[in-house]
This record gives sequence, structure tokens and C-alpha cells, in this order.
Amino acid sequence: MTSATISARKYLVIFVIAVLYSAFVFTLVQAIYPWPEHEDFCKERQARPFPPTTQQRCPYNASLEALREACIHQDGIPRDQLGEDGCPRNITCDFCNKAFTQAKKTHALIYFFITALLGALSIIVGLLLPPSKTVNEWIGSGLLLGGLIVIFGGTIITITDLQSYLRPIVLFAELLLVIYLAYITWGDQDRAKEPKEKNHPAKTKKRQRKRRST
Repeated sequence: MTSATISARKYLVIFVIAVLYSAFVFTLVQAIYPWPEHEDFCKERQARPFPPTTQQRCPYNASLEALREACIHQDGIPRDQLGEDGCPRNITCDFCNKAFTQAKKTHALIYFFITALLGALSIIVGLLLPPSKTVNEWIGSGLLLGGLIVIFGGTIITITDLQSYLRPIVLFAELLLVIYLAYITWGDQDRAKEPKEKNHPAKTKKRQRKRRST
């Protein structure tokens, strides 16, 4: 088996493990902790049917319009209470949108922590697998990539619903995570190459020539 074939299989295994793990996590979290639906908070109300003979325009009511504007400014939904003639007699303010927005923010925070925890767990397992066996290296790399996809995917899904002060903290923490993983992944390889480069025959001959010339 050629080295090119082995490399192709290696990257294929890593890619498949990463994709399957991230898909598993997102479907699992959505199944056990689904997002809140707008319809669960704001029930759409059907308009009352009126006889077709009611064609007159409703008179302007300044107090009702003031209530309507005040409700809109408070991020509420004005609900008209209609009279028998089809004209509004009173206005109530429905704050279901506020409740829905707050529920989304709470859900986003918990959703982010769940995906971050599962992503971190995958990264830890990938790093702890002994690299003595080639298959462990492939599986570990796949779990490492899958964990990063889960963390970044959870961030993308929830970033707009997180509190504004949490967004830069989350992004900065993920930046540090990527830098750390890059350092421990490729830094060890660079350190392993250093002794070989120092004892390389060609470089040793160059050093000997320099010493003789001096």
C-alpha cells in the first residue's frame, strides 16, 4: 500500500469521524433540549366575524392610540378588544414577545454550555488516546476536529441570542483554545524534528568544514 493511499484513508477517516460526531451531538441536543417556539408564547388570535353590513369607519380614539403606542414602545403587542360594531373599545398589551426573547436567551446559554462541554469532552478524549498505534492517531484527530466543529457550531447557532457581554469572552476563549491545540499538536512535532536536524550528516559536514577553515 502506497503512502498516498494511506494518507488518503487517514484524512477520510478523520473527516468522517469529525462529521459524524458533530452531527450526533447537534441532533442529540436538539432532541433532548429543543428550541422554544414562538407559537408557544404568542398565540395568534382569530379575528371576530362581523356581518357584512358593518361598513362604517371606526372613529379616531386618541386614548386608545396612546395605549397602542405605549404598548409598542414597551416591546409589547397591542391587542384590540372589539365591540359589537367591530370597532376597538379597549387595548391590552401582550408581552409574549418579551417572554419569548428571554426564553431564547436562557435556552441559548444552556445550549452553548452543553455543546461546549461535549466538544471539550471529544477534544480531551482525542488528546488522551495513546499515539503509539496509527489507528489511535487517526481516531484522536477525528475526535479533535469533531470537538472543534461542535464548539464552533454551537457558538454560531447561539451567538446572536447570548448576552452582549458574553460574546467577546466566548470568541476570545475559543481563539485561545485553537492556539493551544495548535501548539500542543504541531509544537511536539517540531521539537521531535530538532534532534534529527542537529545530527543531520550534511549539517555535520558543514560544521566540520567551517572549523577547518577557521
